[in-house]
Amino acid sequence: MSPMIDAKRTMLVLLRELVGCNIVRMQSGNECIFDKITCSPINEEQVDSLIGSSNNTTTKRSDSFDSLDLEFTLFHHRYAQIAIVRQDDRTASNDNSNRKKVSSLQQRFIEVTLDLFCDSTFEKWFISFVQGKNNQCANVSKMKLALSTIVQSYVIFNDYQKYTEDSLTNLHSRTALQSIVDANIKNGDIALCMIHCQDFQGVNRKFGQAQGDVVLNEIAQIIDRNTRDDDVTCRFGGALFGVAMHLENLKDCQTITSNLHLALQSKTFLDNALRLRFNIGAALLSPTALTTDDHSPSSVLIARAEQGLRAAQAADTPSFVIWEQGKFLHDEQEFNHLGGIFTPDNVTNYRNMLLLWDISSVIADEHSFDNLVSNVIERLAYTFEFSFAGVFSSDLNNHHNITVNTDDIDNIKKVQVKSLSFCNELIEAKTKADESKKPIEHQIGDMRCLLIPLGTQLDECFFIMGKEQKFDLTRDSILLFAGFARQIGKALNRSLLEEQLNRKLEAENANLVKELNELKLGLKSNALIYKSDAMQHLLKQTKRAAQTDTTVLITGESGTGKEKLIHALHSLSNRNHKPPIIVDCGSIPETLIESELFGHVKGAFTGASKDKKGKILAADGGVLVLDEIGELPLLMQPKLLRFVQEKHFTPIGSTKPISVDVKIVAVTNRNLLDEAERGNFRKDLYYRLNVITLNNPPLRERTSDIEILSKHFVKKFCHQYELTNRYLSDITIESMKDYLWPGNIRQLENRIMQACLLSQNEEITLSELNLDPAEKLKSHEINNIQQNPSTGNLDISSTNSDVRSVKEALYITNIEKVTLAADAIKTNIEDSKTANSLDVPAEQWNIALEAALLEFVSEIEESLTHHNLNIGDTIEAYIFKELVSGSKTNKQIAEKLNIPISTARRKTNKHQKTRIPSTLPQSWQEIVRLLDIITQSNMHIKEPLAKIKHIVVKAVLEKIQSNMTRAASLIGVSEPTLYKFKKTMNV
Repeated sequence: MSPMIDAKRTMLVLLRELVGCNIVRMQSGNECIFDKITCSPINEEQVDSLIGSSNNTTTKRSDSFDSLDLEFTLFHHRYAQIAIVRQDDRTASNDNSNRKKVSSLQQRFIEVTLDLFCDSTFEKWFISFVQGKNNQCANVSKMKLALSTIVQSYVIFNDYQKYTEDSLTNLHSRTALQSIVDANIKNGDIALCMIHCQDFQGVNRKFGQAQGDVVLNEIAQIIDRNTRDDDVTCRFGGALFGVAMHLENLKDCQTITSNLHLALQSKTFLDNALRLRFNIGAALLSPTALTTDDHSPSSVLIARAEQGLRAAQAADTPSFVIWEQGKFLHDEQEFNHLGGIFTPDNVTNYRNMLLLWDISSVIADEHSFDNLVSNVIERLAYTFEFSFAGVFSSDLNNHHNITVNTDDIDNIKKVQVKSLSFCNELIEAKTKADESKKPIEHQIGDMRCLLIPLGTQLDECFFIMGKEQKFDLTRDSILLFAGFARQIGKALNRSLLEEQLNRKLEAENANLVKELNELKLGLKSNALIYKSDAMQHLLKQTKRAAQTDTTVLITGESGTGKEKLIHALHSLSNRNHKPPIIVDCGSIPETLIESELFGHVKGAFTGASKDKKGKILAADGGVLVLDEIGELPLLMQPKLLRFVQEKHFTPIGSTKPISVDVKIVAVTNRNLLDEAERGNFRKDLYYRLNVITLNNPPLRERTSDIEILSKHFVKKFCHQYELTNRYLSDITIESMKDYLWPGNIRQLENRIMQACLLSQNEEITLSELNLDPAEKLKSHEINNIQQNPSTGNLDISSTNSDVRSVKEALYITNIEKVTLAADAIKTNIEDSKTANSLDVPAEQWNIALEAALLEFVSEIEESLTHHNLNIGDTIEAYIFKELVSGSKTNKQIAEKLNIPISTARRKTNKHQKTRIPSTLPQSWQEIVRLLDIITQSNMHIKEPLAKIKHIVVKAVLEKIQSNMTRAASLIGVSEPTLYKFKKTMNV
């Protein structure tokens, strides 16, 4: 067949697709070129009937173009004929010779006759053409490949071209490109480049749709300029374009794709306003590579180009990818799962779109997985003719197994998959589908079956099967079923998550019931548990204090339950509708405390990028709790005093005062009056806060509460950790009352929790509480003890002895013991064997050093001469000077102090220049004696420098609690670093 005839045939196939007509017959002279070129069967009897009634001509028209005459005849609204008449002498001179005219007429002959079996679309176009409304398309050169010849020759096809063009860019549509590829694949290899602008959505959002259309036209022009005249360009939709072309090999495809990508990437758009990024996927299809399973060459080519485009989009930078056999699965559709369901048949496309819309609505609205699958299958049954469909898993008893029998469309019913005669064959086919992880076809008797796994994380599989002669599995229908299966898989995941959530909610409800029963036993979190007279008196005071808006000061040792007293005060007040706002004055750095309390306005200081509402304003209408008020820096106390007095404040950077209505509750474990006497707290602020004072008594002063508290904690931890019932004997409880409990209720709670967890028996003994024997001393016994240096007995004369006085007394005793050990070391230092045999307990050395440092800090604070002393550097300098004077090398110093050699070298050089004052407080000698144990003996302490630093920080914070700036200066660190130490050490 000649190229010219191929071109005509191609155009007629395109004509059929776009205008809804089937070409019944094409004839050239007396020779029939082809007959009944249709993509779907037509009713031949109806065609013959229509052709037989051709004498009933309804409309006729003639036209001409160059050397052609065109004769159009519409015999019936379903049947038309086009005759193309050639006349070679049309260019003769215009004289009046009748002979010349006759000669010219005798040379006319019919070149092609087309019989068309049409629908209403063709009739409307034809009548429009007959009435003279046909306009020739300006861009006929855009008809690519073999179509260009026939379009430029026959004006009739120019109007059809309107049906093939994108209205915005005048490029072909996807349907036109598919038709051209299908018609021309037999002439050689065809390549397809799919071009996508990944930034286009941003263009529309930033510049608007009108400018977006301009960009699309500019892209189309660049593509047109960089392609050949016989290439076919199209716009698939959005910012997705395509170029189809005849090429010789894959190398040519790669070269053209690379040039096209470079041309697009290097251009600017909207008058140089922006650059865009493009990805290209390309594929080359050979006629010999097609198989009988492929629905159409165009669908295979588009699928491969889409896979290449998806791979290009996955790259970090704009790129192009050429599809190659073996690198991609033939039926992989990850770029666009439903991209292949569209075919050259517009009727099928319309049906698939309606089905997609309908089933998508079902999947979105239906929450029951059983009903969802049944409804989807029922809708598929009205479009496709199959017998069974459903979802099943390898476990045939799985309640998600759903099978539907559709043999009777009026009586669709569910059946059990395990009751089907072909159940075992279905299970075997499912195994193959699971292994391949993609849809597979399987023959079961006279039925064709399609199985699609629902997902890698799911065992379930979707299947659909019907009789072979009725159930036609085409490429587009397989993709359609696969798309539905993916959505069903998502719905199943959703159902599984709902089941999991329901089980979790049931378990949580059971736990809530259990916790509610526990809460009824005593409101564990905030309950005040007591029976002592001291606590009863305190609660009466608390109720009276709660009824007024007066400022309240809560005092008490650490661990006495001050926080529970706060909550009791809040819950009994008329401000309990708002949660209390609690400010921990000890945990906020001094530079931030003012902003935290009073807030600031935008621009008040560097970093204040917006207004901030402080804690005081947040507490308006409620209760403001100032916890650890004794830690409040001195510089902040005057501003807080004014607020407590006036109940109004001014945020940082603002000039406008703000009035608030708050009840102030201040909390401390210090004696604020003593702190005021030492100059660490303002007296006027103390008197302003000390309107109503609630003093929480220590546990040693309310020993009658130990029994009820202990039983409460035992019951609490047995419930919390699901332990068998534990209990404390009466003898154990009475023995517990003989202890000082320096950590108060918190210590009692922790000791009982440890005993409950570690006890092997139901009865908890006193030894399992792991109490410190030193804490068994009671105040009346301490007052009667006389100190004996030889025995280490203690003499504490203070009638108000507390835990700290006992602890310091113990430190003094330990100092005496360690001093003896230090003397022994110095006496025998020259005897290495004796020195190596000495064994001073590290824990005892730690206690002694801390006691010595406590005394040393006290003496420095009382001295004017040594006020600026850096304790940390002074101690470290002494150690390094002693080690150097003992002829220790840097390596030996590093080994001794367990530090890197580079650190030892740096610190040695540094401290050679450090001057230790010649006159220091008397307690420095005690510290020197303890440090000599490190420098002059083989006593091993892991990381001694870090340990000494820890003890120094602890001792300084013990003595100086209110002035963190002063404490940091004594230790030799910055204030933020000290806050970190404090948080880490929990002191």
